[in-house]
Amino acid sequence: GGQSDRYWLNADHFHRKWNYRLLPSIDPEATVPIDKLLAIGAIINPLYPETPLLKEAVPLLTSEVRHEIMVGHWTQTDIDHLLRVLMALNMRDLLRAMEDKLDPTTADLGTVEMLIRYYHRLRIFSRCRLYVDSMPESRQTYDMMLHLLEIAVEEGEMDKAAELATLLSGSYPVNPSLLRLSATIHEHYQNTDDVMAFQTLAEKV
Repeated sequence: GGQSDRYWLNADHFHRKWNYRLLPSIDPEATVPIDKLLAIGAIINPLYPETPLLKEAVPLLTSEVRHEIMVGHWTQTDIDHLLRVLMALNMRDLLRAMEDKLDPTTADLGTVEMLIRYYHRLRIFSRCRLYVDSMPESRQTYDMMLHLLEIAVEEGEMDKAAELATLLSGSYPVNPSLLRLSATIHEHYQNTDDVMAFQTLAEKV
């Protein structure tokens, strides 16, 4: 789904704490390699992947399975699961092949948000913008626009960042990430009082 990076990080901490003993089980009916890979994709943490699941997934990616991924006709759910496991494995060639099968105008929003998050972490900002720009305005979520704001700040496009921050503050003004980014924007414009106000509010939130 469209959980935040913090959600996936917390899930990682939880499973590490319990030495992965509380991981969800892979579908026992999945015995064919591609089916097992899909089953792993259904439960793996795509941003902070669990070591036991990675160890199971890597040997499954034989040349035959790679070919099947490339040429196969997949349901939307299959695509979601394959994208998750390929993000976890950071297999960019296969990932891009699966992305080509994804229609952003009808795809699961959580999947698109996750791809944007994945490429943002890799600092491949062009891919992030590509996904947001390919979405109808009605499907552009707060999470997507927040990533665009983060990118604008990271690239020093402060006028653009200020516009986005103003837009987002009308939807969810007490989001801590938005507050911290707003502080950075005001710091750029040397609005000292506003910097302190946004930083203090972000810490409280």
